[in-house]
Amino acid sequence: METLLVFLAEQLNSSVFVLLLLLLLAFYACCKVTNVITKWNVKHEYNDERIAKVEDIHDTVIATRERVQMIYDMLLSGGGASSKLASMRSPIGLTDEGEEVAGEINAREIFDKNFKKLVDKVNEENPQTAYDIQTVSFRLASDELPSMLTLEEMNRLKQSAFNRGFPLPHIWIIFGIYLRDRVLKDKGIAPSDLDNPK
Repeated sequence: METLLVFLAEQLNSSVFVLLLLLLLAFYACCKVTNVITKWNVKHEYNDERIAKVEDIHDTVIATRERVQMIYDMLLSGGGASSKLASMRSPIGLTDEGEEVAGEINAREIFDKNFKKLVDKVNEENPQTAYDIQTVSFRLASDELPSMLTLEEMNRLKQSAFNRGFPLPHIWIIFGIYLRDRVLKDKGIAPSDLDNPK
């Protein structure tokens, strides 16, 4: 290797040799700088991803806080639309405002049109007590009934919710009460049995 360098030095003048040496040093410096920049970019991309995840968690916490506040207002402080539409006594029944909303949206007509499918779904779950029937009825009214409605019916419900200032899901309790009462009647169970959840 030494002989090769000596041969090259003899063949080339010193300025060309210095130029080659400078090119090699410049190439080495570029590699080092590129390596440093790459590490810096990777580090900051990782930090950007972590910041985005923290922002997502922040949004989730805010949404959860709003929902918890709504539940608190509705259940603990006696506020909220559901307590305006349904009494919080046993058995749960429609309030005067609940009856008004039911009339506005033609709730009885909507229920009568769809009650067979809903009752069948309640019976599929085979609830054993009046309390179970109520729980299943309220859930099915909010989970299943919306997909059974026509666009016109759904728009009527939305308009009523908008006019009265509460979210659309609060209206489903009206249909849950209708469904519960129908199933209790079909099974010959007294509404007073709702006080006994066992």
